[in-house]
Formats: sequence, C-alpha cells, structure tokens
Amino acid sequence: MPPKRRFLVLDAMRGVAAIFVAQRHTHDLWGHHLCGASYLAVDFFFALSGLVLAEAYGAELDAGLGSGRFLAMRVARLYPLYLLGGILGLVPIIREATRLPLMRGYAMGVAVCTLALLPHAPFGPASGHPAPLYPADVVAWSIAAELLVNFFYAALWTRLRGRVLFLWLGLTAMVLA
Repeated sequence: MPPKRRFLVLDAMRGVAAIFVAQRHTHDLWGHHLCGASYLAVDFFFALSGLVLAEAYGAELDAGLGSGRFLAMRVARLYPLYLLGGILGLVPIIREATRLPLMRGYAMGVAVCTLALLPHAPFGPASGHPAPLYPADVVAWSIAAELLVNFFYAALWTRLRGRVLFLWLGLTAMVLA
C-alpha cells in the first residue's frame, strides 16, 4: 500500500482554523470574538474535508467502493465523537426534565433525535422561539451536513466526469451565487 500523502500546509491551516473555531465557541471567556469572521473557518473545514476525502477515497470509489459502504465508513469515523458530545449535551436537558414535568416530552424528543443524528423541531419547549436544530449539541449540524454531502459525493463520484462535472460545478456555483 502506498504511503498516504500529507498536506503539511493544509494541516497548519487546519490548526489555525481550529483555533478560530475554538475561540468563537469560547468568546464568553474573552469578552468578544477575537476574529469577527472566525465562522468562516467552518467553511474552510468543509472545503478541506472535500479535498482530503477525494484524496483518501477517490481511487477506492473509482474501483467500485459503493456509496453505502463509504457512508458506513464515514459514520463509523464521525458518529462516536458526535455521540459523546450529544450525550454530554443531553445531561442538562434530562436534568431539567426531571425537575420540570413539562420538559419530559421535549427531552425525550431531543434524546431520540440526538441518538439518530436528526434535527429536532425548530422551536424550543413551549416558548415558540427559534431553537437550535440540535439542542443537545448545537454544532452537530456540521456533522450531519458532512455526512449528507459525503453520501452525495460517493453516489455521484463515478458519474461526475468531463462535461457533466463542469455543468454540475456551474449549476452549484450559480445556486451559491
């Protein structure tokens, strides 16, 4: 098996982006965001992930690795850490539900959705105010999005060549614009 390629500059950029994301999620410690545009680091992570996945799995997908198997491999890699974060986030929700009976149904729904990596209802318990789609782990949307894009990547990888790829990139660029 050939050695895996390392992207040292991208690894360094990923480290800097991780620092930006971490400071954004801990801005209460600093009193403000150290970098106002630090949310863009998440977009960088998505782009970097696409490059790394293409490098790591492109040849296997070309050789016949099915999209179901590829997705199972990605879930096996991403789900354990997601589950840990979800369980830690469920602790205060369940604690609150034991104290307030009206919260029990909400807590049960959040727990089921968290375990299944599904978004919860877009409104908080009896408040009518917008709530995070993933209340137990508000950043879980990024893992869900990653897995969804991974599935489409694997399902379309062998079909997107030449003009079809060019047309797809043009269409997605127009939608993004």
